[in-house]
Amino acid sequence: MKRVLVALIAGLVVCCAAVSWAGEDLTEKAEDITRAGIVGPGSINVHRSGDIQMSFGATVRIIPTFEDNYDFGLGDVEGFAPGDLFRNHVNEAGWVADGHIRTENKIYFNAMPNDKVWSFYAALEFDGILDNRVVDDRGNNDPGLFDAGSSNSNYGLERLHGTVLLPFAKSLNLRLHAGWDIYEMDAFQGGGLVYGDDNPGFWVTGNSGEAVKFQFGFHKLQENDWQISNIKRGSHDDDRDLYTVAVDYNLNQNNRIRFMYAFDRIRNIHTNTIQNYLFGDTVAGKLSESQDKLNTSAYALNPLVPGIVVGGQVINSTGTDGSSSTAISGGRIDTAKVAASAAAIDFVAGAGTSATLLGSQAKIDQANFSLANNYFNDGLDAPDTDSHHIGFYYQGGFGIIKPFFEAVYQFGSADNTGLSAYRDYQTGKNFKENYDISAYALAADVAFDLKELVGFKFEPHIGIMYTSGDDDPTDGKLKGYTGVVNLQRFSSHWGGENTIAGDTNLVLGTVLYGYLPEFYGSGTPVSTGGLENFSGNGGGRGDNPGLLMYSIGLNLAPKRFLIYNTNINIFNYNEDFRMLSYDGSVHQIDSGYVGTEWDNEIILALSKNMFIKGQFSFFFPGEVVEDITEAYSGKKCDDVASRLALELIWNF
Repeated sequence: MKRVLVALIAGLVVCCAAVSWAGEDLTEKAEDITRAGIVGPGSINVHRSGDIQMSFGATVRIIPTFEDNYDFGLGDVEGFAPGDLFRNHVNEAGWVADGHIRTENKIYFNAMPNDKVWSFYAALEFDGILDNRVVDDRGNNDPGLFDAGSSNSNYGLERLHGTVLLPFAKSLNLRLHAGWDIYEMDAFQGGGLVYGDDNPGFWVTGNSGEAVKFQFGFHKLQENDWQISNIKRGSHDDDRDLYTVAVDYNLNQNNRIRFMYAFDRIRNIHTNTIQNYLFGDTVAGKLSESQDKLNTSAYALNPLVPGIVVGGQVINSTGTDGSSSTAISGGRIDTAKVAASAAAIDFVAGAGTSATLLGSQAKIDQANFSLANNYFNDGLDAPDTDSHHIGFYYQGGFGIIKPFFEAVYQFGSADNTGLSAYRDYQTGKNFKENYDISAYALAADVAFDLKELVGFKFEPHIGIMYTSGDDDPTDGKLKGYTGVVNLQRFSSHWGGENTIAGDTNLVLGTVLYGYLPEFYGSGTPVSTGGLENFSGNGGGRGDNPGLLMYSIGLNLAPKRFLIYNTNINIFNYNEDFRMLSYDGSVHQIDSGYVGTEWDNEIILALSKNMFIKGQFSFFFPGEVVEDITEAYSGKKCDDVASRLALELIWNF
């Protein structure tokens, strides 16, 4: 893979060399480091004699937050064993729920010589939920004394970014970057479909004036060749590496096209489901405890088959040739859960209606009936996944009209998944071992700049986003689009840090930063991307149902110190999908209307360094949410989810 990076770098340099580039004048002196553009935030300029300038600064955010019904009322259903589990969600501070006070504080340090040949930027950050123990710890608490370290108030190194202007190919104006800082493909001006994060790595930037800019880089999302013990996690190859290239072409001051390519080499994400992550051990315990009863629908042929056996006893036997088999003696078929197309399934003896419904097979293939793997619980290795994204986005401006369009195609392969040992309950076919990745995403938006007509900033917009979904778990293809990181929350078109869908929602199936239903899928939960923090926990599924989202909104600023943003995002899932429930059964969820989210934010600037944000968001659930909650609890839930927050921000 290192050769791939070298080839990408060499190829881009050769291509760029064919153009007449305008290089940077190295004799130009930097008058103010805070305006240099190659360092981080921090407005306090340190004046000193010599050739090195320095600056520092800080940001303080204190955010009291009040949330309600993030599970749409699921936890209020009488007898629902997981209780309030689905109210929990993940943001940068950790797992949170209901009412809490979050604080995010950063301290910035910058240095740069007068000739701007190199630069240095670092940021220390503490991001957590406040209580007395947190603020009293001051970094001195034993991490395991109370709660495994969540009460520690240490600052950590959130950003480290060094750059140097390369001494060769000066006409290309090449600058080498190393460290971990925000690196993005389409996170802010695009639709948030490909990538943006602060993963560690190396990247190179260059430009030809304002007409053409480019970047290419290598980022390490997971490193396996370092352990805290002398026992390795597995193969030395079990990493996740990202290779990217982006080229911007500015047609004029208001119109720009960015071409993008990303190669996501994944060797560390085990095939899994979010349900196994949340309560797999509980389900496994319930299954093992009731082997002689089977008085619930908890038993399934495999993680993808609904529990259709009621009653009976599991019998394990070993043949004279050493082969093992599993059968169920007694019991009956729950005909309400048997699909008409299930006749090809090898099933059980003495199960009442099984002879007429499913044939007279006497035993269950051991590979298709494994209690330990009912939720893929430590049962499958990490596939060899190569996921490629190629696409572009256009951001334009024609008078009052500001159009945007983005298109991305995802392709590649996921091999050695381990799924060929399992059988689809609807068709009787075994799943494939190797899969082709073939998915796509489209996004468009039109904004209207009406400032000249109204007299102040008044910019309504209307947009749409479509990502392909997977509808067949047995065709050997993963057609559910997922980005390297899904980060629609950061998109300037329909994003916002105050969103409910984009702050992880276990009922909606969304992961932090994204709106895509990457926790759900058609039945082959192989990750083809997704936020690395959720790797192996069921995120980034390549069989996800896909999303159709309509967005309308308004951005207005009647005064310089007052801004109001509002967005209405309407969510639909494009394909049917299967969902594992708490009792081990699997439910088919129909595609359709998920719900509507209404996000609002008011920003009041009390000075150029102090701001107050008021945020209020609501998610009105639709039929898909009702079906999901019914599958979990037996009752449809449709309570409106809400989030109210107040941000106090000091920034200098």
